[in-house]
Amino acid sequence: MAIAVPVINNAHFYDYRNNKSENQTGYFGIGTSLFYKKNKNEFSIGIESLILQAFIFPPKGGYSGINCTLFEALIHHKVSSQVTLIGGLNYAIYQFHSYIDVPLFNDIKKTDATIGLTTGAEFIATKTTSFLLIYRPALVSFDNKNYRHTISLECRFTINFWKKKM
Repeated sequence: MAIAVPVINNAHFYDYRNNKSENQTGYFGIGTSLFYKKNKNEFSIGIESLILQAFIFPPKGGYSGINCTLFEALIHHKVSSQVTLIGGLNYAIYQFHSYIDVPLFNDIKKTDATIGLTTGAEFIATKTTSFLLIYRPALVSFDNKNYRHTISLECRFTINFWKKKM
């Protein structure tokens, strides 16, 4: 099992308040995954939530923000003692929320779902701690047909519950 802490996240998404594509960077998140190891490969399934509430303040007050929840199935291939390449598929749910302190403007809450790729690299610092750089482009959008992606810099903590018998 692993616990992931996305430290810095960037998302390219559709801003429903301004009716255009935007980029937004936010900090932190949380995720967990289950692993199965075989030789130089690890297989994982997991869930992760990226927090991108780096608040954007419109001129009259309020905020706009985006959160992204991801479900992933990945393969991790060890290429050296300290480097692992990551690849797989994800299902992402982008949640956009905008609120303005002006009576004539409504709250906007929109959810967009996508299927995409996950690719990246893991740098192993210790037996239980590693750092990951992950890129997740959307391939199929079910709602709004605009391009989306996330890029995350994460810290992962691995907890081994079962050990192989020798």
